[in-house]
Amino acid sequence: MVLFLLSFVFLCFTQIADYDIPFLDLVALAPFQKDMFQMDRPYPWYGDNLTDEIFSIIAILNGLLWSFSKEKLEDELIGEVRKSSLVWAIYMNYGIYIFATLFMFGGLFLNVLMLNVLTPLIIFNIRFEWLKYKHKNNNDEE
Repeated sequence: MVLFLLSFVFLCFTQIADYDIPFLDLVALAPFQKDMFQMDRPYPWYGDNLTDEIFSIIAILNGLLWSFSKEKLEDELIGEVRKSSLVWAIYMNYGIYIFATLFMFGGLFLNVLMLNVLTPLIIFNIRFEWLKYKHKNNNDEE
């Protein structure tokens, strides 16, 4: 959980502050270009800073590990809570996407799209942890 939150916060910071880590200025393989059928360059290599790409991958992998790691007590209720949280997260994600499509344009829309990759993981984990907490408190009261 901590690694996901740290990588997500750093990814947001790099987008807002337009910050790049200097030693990540590398040449990367880029076979897919702006126009796939008319290559801008005769070779598929592209020099760029890979800060966004690396921290996006780290955030996605940490989010997946946090979301789908086994609980200490994995029973039918946890499975049902996990499933309902996942469905709810997908509905919310597409709701945010539709809202962004209707009301955001240009570079802001592209930033929202990039963060929208992580939105299902964030919403899923918030709802899943909240439902577990709510269920635990209901059991403690009984």
